[in-house]
Amino acid sequence: MRLLTLLLALFIFTGPLPGQSILTVTDGSGAQGSSTSLSILLDNGDGEVQGWSFGACHDTAALTLETIELGSTAAIVNNGDEPAFLALNTEIGGFTMGVVINLFGAATLPLGADYELVRPSYQILGAAGSSTTVDLCSTLGSPPVSITIVVEGSSLAPATESGTMTTVTAVSFIRSDSNGDGYTDLADGIWTLRYLFLGGVVPPCVDSADFNGSGAVDTADAVGTFLYLLLEGPAPSAPFPGCGNVGLPQDCAVSNCP
Repeated sequence: MRLLTLLLALFIFTGPLPGQSILTVTDGSGAQGSSTSLSILLDNGDGEVQGWSFGACHDTAALTLETIELGSTAAIVNNGDEPAFLALNTEIGGFTMGVVINLFGAATLPLGADYELVRPSYQILGAAGSSTTVDLCSTLGSPPVSITIVVEGSSLAPATESGTMTTVTAVSFIRSDSNGDGYTDLADGIWTLRYLFLGGVVPPCVDSADFNGSGAVDTADAVGTFLYLLLEGPAPSAPFPGCGNVGLPQDCAVSNCP
C-alpha cells in the first residue's frame, strides 16, 4: 500500500514520467501581414538533459520566418549563461537548433515541464480564416538535423507536437476610447478604472483601453488618459487619432471606428 501511495505521489507532483519527454510548438494567431511569435517547449521526463537538436519546418507560402531568439530557459541553462555550444541556422522552409549545454557536463536541464528552448517569429501570409502548422522535423540542414535530446550521454527521440498558426481578421479601432463612444475624454479614464477595480463593464474594444499599447490594460492606461487630457501628457499609442490595427494577438470584439 505504501508503494502504491508513493507511486501516485510521484505521478502527481514530478511532472512528466521518465520516457515521456515531449517537444511542443505552441499555437499562435494573427492578421495577414502581422508578426507573431511561437515558442518551442520541452517537457523533460527522461533525466538530466545535456543537449538537444531539432528542426522546425513551415509552409513558405503561409509563413515567413523573421527572427529566432533563445527561449527563456535556454538563455540561462548553462549556470545562468547561454549554452556552451549553440547553433541556430535558418534554412529554406524553417530553421534548425543544436545545443550542448556545457562541454564538461557542469550544467544540465533537470526533469521538469515547459522549458522554453527557442522563440521564432513569423510573418503571417495566409488569408483570414486559413491556418497552417509549424512542425518539428528532421529534414533540414546538411546533413539533416535530427530530433534528439541527449540524456546522460544517450541520444533519445522525444515525442513531438506541432503548433497551429491561424490567420484571423483584424478589427480596426482607435486607441484611448475605452467606452466605445467615438471620443477620448475623461469618461474613458473613469471607464478603465471602473473596469480594473470596481467590476465595471469590459471595454467593447479592450485594445482601445490599452492607452500606452503595452499589450495589457492596467492603471498606467487610466493615468495616461488623464495626463494626456489635463496635463499635456503624451498622446495615446497608435492607432490614434485615426483608425487602424496593430496586428494580433488582439482583444477587440467591436470596432469603435466612425
